[in-house]
Amino acid sequence: MNRELVNTVLIDADSLVYAIGFASEAYTYVVGSFSFGAKKAALRHAEETSFPLEDIKKEVTVDPLPIVLSTVATSLEEILFNTGCTYYDLYLTEGKTFRDTLVDYYKANRDPNNKPFYYTEIREYLKTEWGAEFGDNVEADDLCGIYQDTSSIISSIDKDLDTIPGWHYNPNKKIEYYLSEVDALRNLYGQMLTGDAADNIPGLFKITKCKCRAKYLEPLLSMDTEEDMYKYIQSIYLKCAETKGIDKDFNIKEKLEEIKTLLTILQEPLDVWQDTGVHTNTVDTNLEVSSS
Repeated sequence: MNRELVNTVLIDADSLVYAIGFASEAYTYVVGSFSFGAKKAALRHAEETSFPLEDIKKEVTVDPLPIVLSTVATSLEEILFNTGCTYYDLYLTEGKTFRDTLVDYYKANRDPNNKPFYYTEIREYLKTEWGAEFGDNVEADDLCGIYQDTSSIISSIDKDLDTIPGWHYNPNKKIEYYLSEVDALRNLYGQMLTGDAADNIPGLFKITKCKCRAKYLEPLLSMDTEEDMYKYIQSIYLKCAETKGIDKDFNIKEKLEEIKTLLTILQEPLDVWQDTGVHTNTVDTNLEVSSS
């Protein structure tokens, strides 16, 4: 936990590409002779004037590329300055990853064409000028998790990385914080209840139709072992499944292991993680729960 040991910042550059890329774009929606900066306003005007929605024109203006790349550099320099780090490692996701091979629904809710205008140029700049790296079959998040240690701090706005222990820095909020092993586990098992809408990973509601209320998450804050957390999560799923009349043949344990695997950010190389089988549940799952 000694902050003085930290001299390297591990930067999740995926979010940087999208945030700065989209921020460089401005959209105008043209409804007849009227122009609107917000889509909702354009739609409202079209409905009020009986203007055909399919005839609304969307125009895009983009900042010059040198300005965009300068913003990228400034953002990275700010991260280095605010974390006080001398060294950095920059990570990007390249192509498909192992999660895409596990299920067909992972990130299936995302439009693959919804990328910033300068998506390719920003990534190339990060690679050639800042030495950005990408792993084989893993995401930028995983690389941050794999290389996190007592001498590093992770810089990211992605809540998924809060399942990794150690020091963290949020470049949007400009705050840093420390997560213990137990804190990170609580965050992981909390996500197993809530799911991850951004990555299309189901949680309690999508699987059992039972809303994930705060009262279900609060008990995790007093648990200190992974076994207790897993048994608790499993008990909630089983109770909700029984209450909602889910088919008894539906394998809740198997589904929990599936979503846990999708949510888990690697903390060791993929081949080691797969060979040791640590991605599958290692606690006692033989639990019977009454509906009371």
